[in-house]
Amino acid sequence: MWTRTNDVPEMVFGFIFSHNRKLAWANKHNIFPDRHPLHRTEKALKEIARRLPASFRRVALVHDAKSPVICLVICSNKTEAELAKAKDPDILRIYHDVVGIERTPGW
Repeated sequence: MWTRTNDVPEMVFGFIFSHNRKLAWANKHNIFPDRHPLHRTEKALKEIARRLPASFRRVALVHDAKSPVICLVICSNKTEAELAKAKDPDILRIYHDVVGIERTPGW
């Protein structure tokens, strides 16, 4: 668990959404099919957020091997209560219903 006094970095657990993943989600959900890909990815992210309960709408900018990407945050390692969300089947089901069961969240 992260604290201000140790060397454990603060981390988030969630779903990474690169440009291509946002575009794939837009394609799957028929989001602005005739528009420019940039508009489609922006609308896809807004639609993902709209489909989640308000208290579940958290995003973070994280870095993968190539560049910064958007992460739809399920929880962080800041508290035990936050960490517990990573294994809560009810919480995970809410996210999977929106992003797709084929996706796996990660740290």
